[in-house]
Amino acid sequence: LNASVQGGLLSGIAAGSPTRACEGAGSSSQQCVLALNHSAATEFWNQQFVGGFLSSGLNRGFTTRPSEYVVAAASASDVQAAVRFASIHNLRLVIKGSGHDYMGKNTATAPGSLLISTRHMQQITWSADSSTVTVQAGDVYQDVYEQAQARGLFVLGGHCPSVGAAGGFSLGAGYGPASRFYGTGADNMRSAVVVVASGEVVVANETSHADLFWALRGGGGGTFGVVISITYQTHPAPTVGGSVSGTATCPDEASFEHLLVDFLTFLPRLFTPHWGKSVSPDGARRSLQLSLDYIQMTATEARVVWEPFVGVVAASACSWSSALSFEAFPTFALPDGREIIRLYPEPSAFYPNTGDPEVDRRLVGRFLGQVNQWSFGQAHRYIPRDDIEKDPASVARKLVELTKFPTSYRVLHLSKGLAGGANQGGNVSANPDARSAGVSLMGNEHVANYFPDLPATRETLCNLAKNGGLGDFFDTGLCPNAGRNFSACRSSAVQSMADDEVRACWSDIQKCFDYRSQQFRDVYVPALRKAYPSGSYANEGDYFEPDWQHAFWGGSYPGLLAVKRQVDTAGLFVCRRCVGSEEWTEDGNCRLGRNFATDIISPANL
Repeated sequence: LNASVQGGLLSGIAAGSPTRACEGAGSSSQQCVLALNHSAATEFWNQQFVGGFLSSGLNRGFTTRPSEYVVAAASASDVQAAVRFASIHNLRLVIKGSGHDYMGKNTATAPGSLLISTRHMQQITWSADSSTVTVQAGDVYQDVYEQAQARGLFVLGGHCPSVGAAGGFSLGAGYGPASRFYGTGADNMRSAVVVVASGEVVVANETSHADLFWALRGGGGGTFGVVISITYQTHPAPTVGGSVSGTATCPDEASFEHLLVDFLTFLPRLFTPHWGKSVSPDGARRSLQLSLDYIQMTATEARVVWEPFVGVVAASACSWSSALSFEAFPTFALPDGREIIRLYPEPSAFYPNTGDPEVDRRLVGRFLGQVNQWSFGQAHRYIPRDDIEKDPASVARKLVELTKFPTSYRVLHLSKGLAGGANQGGNVSANPDARSAGVSLMGNEHVANYFPDLPATRETLCNLAKNGGLGDFFDTGLCPNAGRNFSACRSSAVQSMADDEVRACWSDIQKCFDYRSQQFRDVYVPALRKAYPSGSYANEGDYFEPDWQHAFWGGSYPGLLAVKRQVDTAGLFVCRRCVGSEEWTEDGNCRLGRNFATDIISPANL
């Protein structure tokens, strides 16, 4: 195998982890401290490692881990060689691009696997008329956005610029801030080059391998083959737009519920192509926080849209604790004289300082709080437009109760509910519930920069206290069982603590983590499912979703399963809660429904 991939076979254990220096006896070394600091400083640091992930895993769920061996693929032929080798030797195969998956699809949680890393496959190619752009599996959206903007164009991608441009984002549907205007990543796919389970390279589009192309447009990553490249439709860049922000706060629950009813009555005015991003209702703080964007409309036009709700707040017991503001996006002139809005980089973006020129050339910013994310739970539900328009009071009552749950992140995503949007004519396999949803409700709870496999030392504790966002938990009462030592555990006093005090800190933290996981899984998620028995976004759903086939893909699932059985009869591509995974054990290593279990062997003969 190593010879067939030009020496690209690596030890995932030895070379794969960005925090390798912290393992074992190295956990107290200066090299460990540097590795932790660099990993926290930029999401692009982890991506340079073949076994680097943006997520550390899910408490009481899974831990991301490098595979024993990794093929650092540089070409389609490398991928073909790895796929054929895994098929011949019955190996557990794992596919990873940028490492952004938060559902455990890009990691084998059980030992004994071969990983294909597509991170080194990078090339962005524009068609002669720039109407399409082809990106390879290792490209990230930051590069695509910058090149598109320089050409006066727009390419639909994710919120976070380090997301892979030809991976699980679009394969799982793919929502961006402007999805109401431009559609989803899947909507914008025009073709894909894929290595299927046979090792063959196929070009899938509307006229060639059409069933496979349909499945790739929303059926999930790591399922139907290894994507080599995707060609997307491009669009003229928006010429005007801006943002709306502000927080309305109410004195009591009754006035907050009334405000929510009024807001939901107003909300259909935003069910147009022009609006995106999110609103955060908080039943505990009795507040409604706006963080919205608008495109192809002026600030004056945006203010007119909001006039009814401004009047509602003025006449209510609630008030703007953070002033409602409308801010236009900056514009710039292209060489041909056209003016477009400048979307990239964001004004708050900055260059990191890790000392690695390739890493430090990439701007970072507001997504650092998601790096090395250790999650306690994640759940998502589409809220139908009809429910909002016909009975806003009922929706408001549900939101009041759901948002009382003290999770650190809860939002109503306007850009992940597409009712009233444009550019949605694609023949896609993503959950059709999104088309009829006015908004979606997303709940997530996590800390950053936690590494469950590293020793619980003062160095790793200092890193978590400095970069983990623990204040969201211990300063806001999310962990009532937190031990008495925790205020000291988050201060410089850690450096002079005795070893037993450090161990006590870690014990308190783990108690908090376990409590938050239990609360999210056993309290919040059942309430969410009961309130909204609708579909869910497969890329941001519940890891433990029981009826995942229906929740993640709705009426598309039977067709997706049929395609899966056609293109991957042996089940080479297996990931948890992915199409066809009901035929496998939870760890993906043994096939079910047979007179014998086909065990995945250890790759010792590599």
